[in-house]
Amino acid sequence: MKTYFKIIPIITILLCLAFFQTGECKLDYANIYSDELTKIQEEISKKLNAPGDILYIKFQDGSTWVQAFGLQKLGNKNEKIINVNMQFRIASVTKTFIGTAILQLVKNNKFKLDDRLEYLLPGIIKKGNLITVRMLLNHSSGLQDYATDDEFTEIYINDFNKSWPSEELFKFIENDDLQGTTGGEAYYSNTNYYLLGMIIEKFSGMSLDKYLKQEIFAKLGMNDTYFPTTNELKGNFAHGYFDRNENGHFEEDEDVSSQNPTAIWAAGMIVSTVHDLSIWIDELFNGSLIGNDLQKERFKFNTHLNGAPDFVNMGLGIAEIDRAIGHTGAIPGFTSVLFRYKGADIIALSNCFHTKSEMGSVAEKLLENVKSKVIDKIIQKPKEMPGRTINLSPFPHALKAQGCQQIKLSEYQQETYPHIETR
Repeated sequence: MKTYFKIIPIITILLCLAFFQTGECKLDYANIYSDELTKIQEEISKKLNAPGDILYIKFQDGSTWVQAFGLQKLGNKNEKIINVNMQFRIASVTKTFIGTAILQLVKNNKFKLDDRLEYLLPGIIKKGNLITVRMLLNHSSGLQDYATDDEFTEIYINDFNKSWPSEELFKFIENDDLQGTTGGEAYYSNTNYYLLGMIIEKFSGMSLDKYLKQEIFAKLGMNDTYFPTTNELKGNFAHGYFDRNENGHFEEDEDVSSQNPTAIWAAGMIVSTVHDLSIWIDELFNGSLIGNDLQKERFKFNTHLNGAPDFVNMGLGIAEIDRAIGHTGAIPGFTSVLFRYKGADIIALSNCFHTKSEMGSVAEKLLENVKSKVIDKIIQKPKEMPGRTINLSPFPHALKAQGCQQIKLSEYQQETYPHIETR
């Protein structure tokens, strides 16, 4: 079987060369790899006992493949099959939107990337005079992550509907020292993006949900994407499940779809679909909403994530992980990935969250398998070295390293993404 999938792309390319002059041949990777992608999705979903998930790939040749697997909702009487148009909480993929909103306000001269936090939000955070907007965006502020505080986590997972004033959240970290050196390495912290949400509201004069809708979602035609302001989800959404008893399985009574948005807020609350996210990833790479100069700033991946391998670096509201550019996400009930890798777009959304550490993230496992078993067959990888991949998530249990392979930046990536600057 392995030989079969190695030979098909070669045969297809030869056929295209033979018919090049007549224009009768066009590569269609989505069709060529359809069976392999179906196999990957089914195997990962069953192995991780996922209620449901959606996998989307746009290949280098422009062909697309999307498929839903499993159930939207569990329950003997109420089970519903998932479909590709369903909405999911996208967790920390939200940060790519918040980053864009901040860069829009910079473009509109509301403030500068190197303005100090204390100047923008006086008295909110100790040592705010040492921290800039840029540092919040690339996680080099040194601020501790309130979402990994044990006291917060205990309350949060036992009452997802609790309302959290920002002052209460910041008390969890108010006496903590800054990590590292401000402006140095990145220390991933959801505190950074909570503060960025507050900056957006103050300097736009709008609530965060209204700003995102008016200035991003509506402008791009992302009609099924929204920032929730109530506990309950609306529309055509997939129910999310949280493995409370850590047995690796999901039950009807583990439904955590209802969540108060103030707990994670700007760090991970947006709801979207794979269709809308396919629009979004194009925007992330062309920067029509922020302009060329700020697009170049966004893609400066020169801030290394502390404790991670060399291939994990932060830009402004976006990450480069093992040559894949985008963001991961995990929140109770949902996991997500949105990446461009070697010219192919990979988006995966799942409606479950494992607390048993060895199970991992469904969305991330889909990403890793699509990269290694499909995309890397189309464009050959350079020599590999052992390494890890990092889940960038608003929830502490998902901040664990998982195994993968280290790859150096290639000439292909530099040609495809001209704005990229690396360490």
